[in-house]
Amino acid sequence: QQGRVFFFNSGEGTDTIIQYLIITGGDSINEGGGIKCQSNSNPTIRYCTITDNDANDYGGGIRISNSDPIISNCTISENTGVENGGGISCTNEASPTITNCTITGNTSSNGSGIFIQTNCTPTISDTYICSNSGDLDNQVDGDGSYTGTNVCELLICDSDSDGVFDCDDAFPDDDTETTDSD
Repeated sequence: QQGRVFFFNSGEGTDTIIQYLIITGGDSINEGGGIKCQSNSNPTIRYCTITDNDANDYGGGIRISNSDPIISNCTISENTGVENGGGISCTNEASPTITNCTITGNTSSNGSGIFIQTNCTPTISDTYICSNSGDLDNQVDGDGSYTGTNVCELLICDSDSDGVFDCDDAFPDDDTETTDSD
């Protein structure tokens, strides 16, 4: 049976809270396999695991359109968004706040971790985005410049600076020497 797990489209506010859930098994024929937020719906999603959801278009894990949800302390993994955004897809002036999340193991043709459309301004902080895969091998991508995006303390892995993100050398070994250049 196809269908997403949660659908917010009635202007829900931040006092609508999803927490401490495993959101899995969503299968949307279009957008938002696990969760879809649209039409100025701004739920708070915290301490959740969003895993093993599929969408044939945007946002395997979470699809955000014209909404500003708060997503914190979540693991978003093993989701598939066939076209854009395996983990999360932001479109149509979406401005989510994503904090203290882990986004790994997702798959999509474009923006395998997070897809950000040009007119979106998400705030992403203290978030680990790595080991997502797809045709373009990009962890975070979009369809143009999204310079309004506020990114702080974000770890996107590209250990050898070749434009292909990977996690092999994301963290130094314990025996790594550092030198001072006094």
